[in-house]
Amino acid sequence: MADLENGIWGGAADHSTDDISWIDANAHDFITAMLKGGSNGFGLRGGNAQAGELRMLYDGRRPNHYQPMKKQGALILGIGGDNSDRTIGTFYEGCVTAGLASNATDALIQANIVAAGYGQAIVKTVPV
Repeated sequence: MADLENGIWGGAADHSTDDISWIDANAHDFITAMLKGGSNGFGLRGGNAQAGELRMLYDGRRPNHYQPMKKQGALILGIGGDNSDRTIGTFYEGCVTAGLASNATDALIQANIVAAGYGQAIVKTVPV
């Protein structure tokens, strides 16, 4: 879901009922999540960071009081904009880009994340 400052949103309606339950912390050890936005809408993509492809979770208009987009304040990765400590889980990596990447680029990013092997044991070999 997207943290749009005054709550988290899975779509344009309060407490969205979009089915994103498959991407919870109990289902996967590591997840990929992408929030992509424009002035008149936003999209959410997500998937298992250890295998598979991204799935489109939402693509549409912003909630009423966020439509159109107004840029105010700052952007913080990994915590809420209120700097609270009420998050659950661990935030590992993130990035902010100018413009919107294509779906093909998103797929390549996901493939690279899967190839990185999050959660896999590192095996060191000792020369004999």
